[in-house]
Parts: sequence; structure tokens; C-alpha cells
Amino acid sequence: MAPSDQSDFPVLIKITNQNDPVFANAQSNGDDILFTSSDGTTRLDHEIEYYSSSATKELDAWVRIPSLSSSSDTVIYMYYSNSG
Repeated sequence: MAPSDQSDFPVLIKITNQNDPVFANAQSNGDDILFTSSDGTTRLDHEIEYYSSSATKELDAWVRIPSLSSSSDTVIYMYYSNSG
């Protein structure tokens, strides 16, 4: 939790689990990976800093959270394997 509410807060999403399904299902360049707010529809700005679905299997993505509460969890979703 943050000490106070934050706006436009950058959050690092780092996945290094070799068995995570993102590596078997996302496009090889990670271009189909996207993040949404808890409504599952509102897309969140993000930047894929590093993505490898080959030997190293790693995802480093920065996601801008419009409003991060200091008193409750903020839920976001990651989607992949979607051409739209």
C-alpha cells in the first residue's frame, strides 16, 4: 500500500515464472499484451520494457495506474493472445 493516494502511478509488472501461460500464448514479440482497469474494458497505458518468450521467458512491463488507493487494493488485468 502507498502512504497516500497516488495519481498516474507507474507500476512494474515483472513475470519470470518459466511456466506462466503468457509465454506460450502471447505473440512472440509481446505486441498483444495489454492491461485494463478492474472493469476489464478500460485500457491502461503501458510500456513493455522487456519481453522474451524464448529461453529466458521474462516480461517487464510498466503500467500507469490512473488512481492508486492508499487504503484498498487496486485490481488490474493483463490480457494477451488477442489480435484486437
